[in-house]
Amino acid sequence: MKLLDGTEPRKLSDTTIRGIKPTDKTQSFADGYGLRLEVPKDSSTGYWRYRFRFAGKYKTLAIGAYPKMSLAMARKLHREAYNQVSQGVDPALERSKKRQAQKQEYENTFEVVANKWFSLYIKDKKSASHQKRTRGLLNNHILPYIGKRPVSHLTKGDVSGVLERMQAAGIYSSGTKARQVVRSILRYASNGDALDTIKRIELTEAMENVIDPPKPLKECNFAAVTEPDKLRPILLAIDAVPSHVVVKTALQLAPMLLARPIEICAAEWSEVNFTQQQLEIDAQRMKLGEPHIIPLASQAMELLHELHAITGHSKYVFPSFRRANGGANRHITTESLTVALRSAGVPKEAQTVHGFRATARTMLAQEETLEYRVDWIEHQLANVKPPHE
Repeated sequence: MKLLDGTEPRKLSDTTIRGIKPTDKTQSFADGYGLRLEVPKDSSTGYWRYRFRFAGKYKTLAIGAYPKMSLAMARKLHREAYNQVSQGVDPALERSKKRQAQKQEYENTFEVVANKWFSLYIKDKKSASHQKRTRGLLNNHILPYIGKRPVSHLTKGDVSGVLERMQAAGIYSSGTKARQVVRSILRYASNGDALDTIKRIELTEAMENVIDPPKPLKECNFAAVTEPDKLRPILLAIDAVPSHVVVKTALQLAPMLLARPIEICAAEWSEVNFTQQQLEIDAQRMKLGEPHIIPLASQAMELLHELHAITGHSKYVFPSFRRANGGANRHITTESLTVALRSAGVPKEAQTVHGFRATARTMLAQEETLEYRVDWIEHQLANVKPPHE
């Protein structure tokens, strides 16, 4: 069999096909080289078929439906199949293989591959905190954006975009960890033939310079305003932030409680004493290993009463509202507060969530009329153990 190049004579024309009328019998119109248009009885819609002989048997390959597929397109696809037969390739088998490969490709989404990787290398193999941190990165920062994409279809913009969002939110440390997680998943996909090695290298390189390297610990400072006039617009911005009510309330309480972000996020309703109007944090949750009591101002009480109507059924005051993250069985992350603060338009250079502690420490010490002793302030911040006086 010679190969077809599109210059060979054919039998049908667009005019002929458009002139076909429905009849009470099935009609068949040959175009040459095994291609024909079959029109069922009482129908004006036809089907392109290619009948060929392969390995001593006759087979039929469905090309497409007319008029959705034009004569020119049907000839093009037929020509490709005809030439495959000429070269000893079964076009029906090749189509089946191609469809199977496409099916497998679309089943290998980043989320599917990531979950396999997590089960194989993280679950029950790393510490509980490592498992929780990795799953949190996947559920909160990675999968919502690239989880549904076939891993072989990922672009440089897809993977760098994940980190750029975290960079914009000022989540540098977790951003660095997220890059490590994505890099490991891509390597796993490459080892399992779900991703070409060359493309895996390109995607990995696209992530390298997105997240700023974290500063050495001794240089890290939590930005904090120390003047009432500068604090006021920040508090107003927080009150107006369009975040979920759980995250928003936690962020509103941060300047009032003087607590560390994790102490706020992990607060339990059992620790809220509405009668005494105080938050009673268990020693196990405190950095110094001492139980800690935080008096609650009337504004804080109002916020907690309103939130109790929404999350009072949960163990946590601020349960995660992401179903994939465990819902009410887990609390929100400290990073969600950072994201909300940035959403309020407060830049990281001006104020951080943890920085509200420094704000309180400085402003309380400077207010001479209050006559707060420094050791009292440090105790309320839970930086030192309770004073003896």
